Parts: sequence; structure tokens; C-alpha cells
Amino acid sequence: MLSVTKDFSLDEFEVLALANSKDGADVLQVPSNPPKYRGALGAEAALVQLVLSWARAHPEGALRTYVDPELLDETLGNVCAEAHGLVGLIMAAQILDKHGTAFSRQVALAAAIPFIEAMDAGGDRLTDSAKGRSISLICVKAAKREYLFPLYSNRTAASIRSRSEFSSLLRLIFQTVVPTADRDFFGPRDPAVMGELCYELMKNTDAHATTDAKKNQYKRNVRGMLARYSDVDFDFISHFTAGRPSLTQYLQQRVRTTDSRKSLRAFELSIFDAGPGLARRQLGREFSEMTPEEELAATTQCFRFGITTKDSRSSGAGLTFTWRMLRSLRGMIRIRTGRYCLYRHFSGNESDSDFELWHWDEQHPVLAPVEGLLISIILPIRA
Repeated sequence: MLSVTKDFSLDEFEVLALANSKDGADVLQVPSNPPKYRGALGAEAALVQLVLSWARAHPEGALRTYVDPELLDETLGNVCAEAHGLVGLIMAAQILDKHGTAFSRQVALAAAIPFIEAMDAGGDRLTDSAKGRSISLICVKAAKREYLFPLYSNRTAASIRSRSEFSSLLRLIFQTVVPTADRDFFGPRDPAVMGELCYELMKNTDAHATTDAKKNQYKRNVRGMLARYSDVDFDFISHFTAGRPSLTQYLQQRVRTTDSRKSLRAFELSIFDAGPGLARRQLGREFSEMTPEEELAATTQCFRFGITTKDSRSSGAGLTFTWRMLRSLRGMIRIRTGRYCLYRHFSGNESDSDFELWHWDEQHPVLAPVEGLLISIILPIRA
């Protein structure tokens, strides 16, 4: 059994991703309380990707929750309120309560409906559904509200909202999750630019997340976005930046001191899907049919030449646009797809031809394979 701890981190993600391919991993246990994600920027979205990868690897697997059958409505609602919990209920073949006893998927999915309805409603219902400093929008394949109203203008795949509408959406989310006292430390156009980034990335995931590398339709599938505001104690930053000197310098320049407390505050935007990932979609092959070097080349090419995982080269400028916007924001991007985790932070002085991505783990660049694509944009507060 795989078990997620209450202090889930990016390091734990990699440990569990490796264990996911071994015997006995067909049960995934989530913690009884929401993880703390201490110092792990992007960890909440990473947990969603872990659940997706586990569900794809174990199509008959069981998600073990902390649901109490004596308090079913309340405790099941708590699972649905967490992005990884809601995704797990949708993707898992079996759902177990805290005693390890299976209960009806129909019951679990019925409990998810009010949360999906709140996402679909947008406006006040969306912001009222915020979990602390986090908001998620999750599109569920074949659901009545698969094409959520904040993301699509009608109930079809071809109706993704405009760039300006995504900018308005991100302004609303920004105002909801970022404390009032901290908003002025971001640039006045930062939320709108993040909206443009969200538009480009959602277009990309909307195009490639519905089928596997061989163009077969998935039985169960999700895609979506997660926005979060993090306030990280200075002491925890070293865990996130370990072995990455340039990242340490980049983040430490953005550390603020208030009331004798040092902290890093950042707005995070993550786009995720349960598709085949960048390289498998681009090459139309499985991991066993490509070398790690071929996979890396295909992944980085998506950014370097403006090719997304869409079928047409001419329609694939989205990821290159993302790169340009990140330079203007002086933000950071982290990508986990296939057997690679890549990242880059920006000072704003990079040349137009600089599309280099760095390995998250330079000592072990080839990692355990994961499903889907997770792109996290991290925008630290301006100290």
C-alpha cells in the first residue's frame, strides 16, 4: 500500500512515484487531515498528479480514505473539498473507508456533485468554495458539467473562453486567495498576465488530455487548474531549494521580514491533466518505445520551437508564449511529465533565444515515470 503523509512534499512525491510501479501499490491511502505542504511550492498540485499516476497504473486499484461510515456525509465531504481527494474519488475503481471497507462509488460521486456545481457556477459560489488559500477547477470526463462555466463558454470542448475572460477569472481568484495586505506587493498587471498564461496552458491541455499516446479514449479522465497562495517560513525554503544554488538565490531575494518573521510568499498557478504527457503525445509512443534522451528532446522541443502536443505545428505557440510571459513576470516554472522534472526561474534579462530548462534533480535527471502533465507557475511576492 502507498501512503501519503500529512507533511507531503515534492521529495515524497518522487519516492511514491517510484514505488507506484512495484507490487502492493494497488491501494493508495490519503491522510486523515489535509497535508501541510510545508515549504513545498507546487506540492498541492503534485499530489493531484500522484493520485492520477496511481489511478492510471492501477485501473482496478482502491483509494483508502479517512471516511467514517458513522459520519458519512461530513467526512466524505471533507475528502471532496481537497483537490486530490476529489480526483481520487473520480479516478479510483474502488473507494475504501477508514476501516478499509469498500463502499459505493456512486455514493462517493454523488457527494462530489455539489463541489463540481460550485466550480461550475463561478462567481461567488466559486470563491465561497475556496479551501483556505486554494481554489481548484476540475473538469471530469463525461460529467454533466465537464466543461466548467468559468473555463468554457458552453458545454463543448471547442468553447474554451477567451484570453481576456481568463484574465478576469484570475483577477477574481487572486483577490480571493491572496490576503489584502499582500496584494500591493505584486505588479498591477500580474493577475491579468497569469490569466493569459492560464489561457494558453488550458488550451494546450484541452487539446491533448482526452486520449492516450495511441489516440485511444480514456475511460476515466480529468483535467483542470489549481491556484494557491503560499506563505513559507524561511527555514523551510532550504528544503525546497536543496542542491539548486541559483534557485536558492532567486527565492532568497524575494524573502520578506515582518514582525521579526522571515517568509516567502508566492502565488501559484498549476495546470494539470491525466493525459499521456508531452513526449508521448508528441511522438505517439510509449515509454518502452523511446529512450530517455528522445523523451527529453521531445519535451524541451515543445517550448523551444513553439510546438505543443497538438497535431498541428502552426497551432502550437502556447508554450512559447508562456515562456515570454514568465520572463516578463520574473516568475518560475516547474514541469513534471513522463520521466522528467524540469524547471526554470527568470530574472527578466533572458534573451529571446534562451529556452533552456534545468533538471530538478541534476544528480538523477531520469525519474520514475508519471502520468499526465503538471505545469506549475510560481510568482513570488516582490520584496
